[in-house]
Amino acid sequence: MGRARTLVMDKTGTLTAGRPRVTEVAAAPGWSSSEVLRLAASLDQVSAHVLAEAIVREARVRNLDLSMPADATEEPGSGAFGTVDGHRLGVGKRGPVSGTLPAWARAVDNRALLDGAAVAWLTSDGLLAGAVLLQDPLRRDAPRTVRRLRAAGLTRLMMLTGDRAEAALEVGAVLGLDEVRAGQLPADKVAAVREESARAVTVMVGDGVNDAPALAAADIGVAVGARGSTATSEAADIVLTTDRVDRLADAMEIAVRARRIAVQSAGGGMAMSLVAMIAALLGWLPPAAGALLQEGIDVAVILNALRVLLPAPGTGHSLEPGPRPSSTASPSSTTTSGTPSTRCVKPPRRCPPTTARRTWRPYAGWTACSPSGCFRTSSRRSTSSTLRWRSGWAAPRSRRP
Repeated sequence: MGRARTLVMDKTGTLTAGRPRVTEVAAAPGWSSSEVLRLAASLDQVSAHVLAEAIVREARVRNLDLSMPADATEEPGSGAFGTVDGHRLGVGKRGPVSGTLPAWARAVDNRALLDGAAVAWLTSDGLLAGAVLLQDPLRRDAPRTVRRLRAAGLTRLMMLTGDRAEAALEVGAVLGLDEVRAGQLPADKVAAVREESARAVTVMVGDGVNDAPALAAADIGVAVGARGSTATSEAADIVLTTDRVDRLADAMEIAVRARRIAVQSAGGGMAMSLVAMIAALLGWLPPAAGALLQEGIDVAVILNALRVLLPAPGTGHSLEPGPRPSSTASPSSTTTSGTPSTRCVKPPRRCPPTTARRTWRPYAGWTACSPSGCFRTSSRRSTSSTLRWRSGWAAPRSRRP
């Protein structure tokens, strides 16, 4: 993993939160939205897809009576099919439609395009009966994770998804991905992963059943296992047991650092041993001293390799925002305008002993850092105040930078 240069990711459940919600239920003429949702949820009870779970959850919230489907099957990348109440139903992607698309279906496509929503189409006996629109927001930590992955050495980031092209391109633009491919079936994902693996070491990240073949085809498969399927976890080489995509960046940074330390240890050990052997051949190093020197080289190499167990430089100290300031006044800290301010609070972690500095945190005010520790002073509403540190240093507060 430390040599990986390409990362291929799924969208739903990986870059998005994986908690979609139903935003609208559209029905064809002669159908009601409640009946469309009830039938779709009845069939989706047998599906493990994240969108199917959202449809079933919405139907239960509306207290709809669900029926058990018969002869139910699920085709990865297409949807679920089965018989409910004597009708042959299908929920998922819209198949080829003979003739012109109905006006209500075109309106659903337009709304989904404007909202960036996914659409689960319901067909009954081969005819379009309705559609369910769902939205799955982007993870809050996704942009930061992408920046960390690039900093770790990944040069190409690609997203493969079976969703609509418009929604996929929007996510790709927000995250700054190098390539986005939409409307991908499981076989298409496998072909894309093999194509990328032929160029460089490739990591594939996914969470659904549709991603399992691609995870197995990649050089390194990573499954988001908190809500992922069993098949995905079995096919992957690495399983993230928490529902946080930033753990992928942590794993990448650890792998890169571990490989760098291993190469340093191996190269340094061989170089020092070679110098010692040359010195022994020239008669500069007696046998007893050479043996002791070799033991010293081994110990030095082992100690250097053990650095991988320590936190990476720069991660041991961090300035964490404290709780939001309360409105309680303190006589030890007042603003220059005479308005009482909150008392300085020292966070659990100390700042590194560097030059005093100040940083602004929204809704938390100024956070001051000095050799004696970090302290938070006035709230955001104060226009001016005085920073008072336990070290005795004080500086007038200026406006927000």
